[in-house]
Amino acid sequence: MDEVLKQIVEALKDAGAKDVNAVVIEKGQVKKPRNRTPYLPVIRLSASVGFDEDDDFGMAIQGGTCNNGADFLAKNFGISKKDIRKIFEPASGAFDKCCNELCELLKEKCLEMEEEGNGDRED
Repeated sequence: MDEVLKQIVEALKDAGAKDVNAVVIEKGQVKKPRNRTPYLPVIRLSASVGFDEDDDFGMAIQGGTCNNGADFLAKNFGISKKDIRKIFEPASGAFDKCCNELCELLKEKCLEMEEEGNGDRED
């Protein structure tokens, strides 16, 4: 197992995941389809920051299964979207925890900036 994969497994365990294992699939263990498909996304975890239509700064968090990859796995391997969500539940929980930490840090920084701005004003 390479170092990056070890770090991912450890991060998942630190976030509370149980029974995390990595499986290496050797070249040749899975038959290649005749009509080769490009890599298809299976799961999406996304955190974005920016300004909304009211010019308020915020953070948007999105996650879920991606239809193309999930449908491919269901059709070719019998792996359902429910199975995928269950498998990625520990990663999703860790992702939520990280997003909450970033959100709290953003709140702190916004308050600091607001206080600095109020300190600069003369009454």
